Order: sequence, then C-alpha cells, then structure tokens
Amino acid sequence: PGVRAGAVECVVLHVHRCQFVVQAGQTLNQIAAMYRTDWLQLWSLNQQLDSPDMSLQANSVLQVGRVYDVQPHDTPSAVAGRFGVEEELFLLLNADFGAHAWASPSCTSPAACRFLAANLTGVYQWCLLPSSCSGSSGSIYHGQPLAGLPGAAPPVSQSTA
Repeated sequence: PGVRAGAVECVVLHVHRCQFVVQAGQTLNQIAAMYRTDWLQLWSLNQQLDSPDMSLQANSVLQVGRVYDVQPHDTPSAVAGRFGVEEELFLLLNADFGAHAWASPSCTSPAACRFLAANLTGVYQWCLLPSSCSGSSGSIYHGQPLAGLPGAAPPVSQSTA
C-alpha cells in the first residue's frame, strides 16, 4: 500500500572536484599513497594544515589536486600529459569521466566551453594532481629569456674584466 512496484527515483549528486573526506585514523601518508603522490604534495595543497605531522580530523576535507577549467580543443590525454598525470590517476581523480573519451576534445570553442560549464556542473572541470617530474616543459614562454617575461626583472649586465 502506498508503494508502486517498479517505481524509479532519481538522485542527483554534486561532487566537489579534487576533495577528499578524511576517515578516522587516516594519515597524510596514507591518503597520498591512494593518489600515487607523497605527503609533501598534499600538504602543499592544504594550507589549513599547520604541520604535516598534525593529526587529521575525521570528516575534514583535504584538497587532493587542482581544478583545471577545460579549454577549447582540450583532450584529457593531452592535458594529462602536459601536467604529468597518468591516465589511471586522471580517471581516479575524475571518476565521472568516461575512459572512452580519453582522446576526444570536450568542447571546441570558448562559447561552447562556457555554455557546457554553466549547464553541466563539473563536467568541464577536471581534477589534476600535477607531477613536476613527468609533466611537459612546454610553455608559451619556453626558450625566451627571463627578461622577456611580463613582470620579470631586467637582466643584470656582466662586466668583462
């Protein structure tokens, strides 16, 4: 009585990118191991932690990566490669992302990216845990002298004796 057989209910979950809820007794080292990183990287992402040795409170929220806003023509494989993130870790950090779209661009124009970001929560943001050891060294400033960068100090002249 009151319950219809075969009724379907939908539940919408909003999951915050790059966040981890600490369970009782977990340490920074244990959480880092889950994400194939080290405690130092997690500590640097969480400025609220005064010391890397402090006890973590159950149900506290830790950042486990950086949120990246998808740009036109970005593919997960290209962005992951640029930041040194392996495919398996990318998929762990972005569990709602299908592996079938690994090489496909998510949007193809700034307007399309903005529209999709506004209408599909989280889909056009990815969580990344960059690796400074295996990321791409490419930059728009690659190969330019530091003096050529905006805000850089002028070069120091060296005298010849």
